[in-house]
Amino acid sequence: MASPNDVGTKKIKQISRENELEEQLMSRTPTRVLYPEQLSFLEQITCLSAAAAVSGCEGSAFHSLIFASGARTSLMLCPRPANLNFYLCDELIDGDAIYVKCARSADDMAAAAHQRSWTLDVEKAFRAITVAM
Repeated sequence: MASPNDVGTKKIKQISRENELEEQLMSRTPTRVLYPEQLSFLEQITCLSAAAAVSGCEGSAFHSLIFASGARTSLMLCPRPANLNFYLCDELIDGDAIYVKCARSADDMAAAAHQRSWTLDVEKAFRAITVAM
């Protein structure tokens, strides 16, 4: 799972409860959590190329998939319908892309549309990841 949770002072928007999802995945599944902002671009691509599946909250880390070799399933957790740029990238990668709206409320969807923080529906996200992966 790619997690933008630890970006320090460069944090633009925050996804509440993302850490709860990370904890559930780490304790109940064979998931490896990556923090792309802590890796070089080459390290990111190496990790993505080695993965059969990649999941995470909507973010630019998914654009990096176009540089990764091999087929994989990607599952993006979104507060609203995904930005069209992600669909364009899907056409360039070998694999399946799944988008799951996982905002807890309509208010969270509206906030995310304006690049503000939103709250993740942890239970829905966990089910989606465990079923798809």
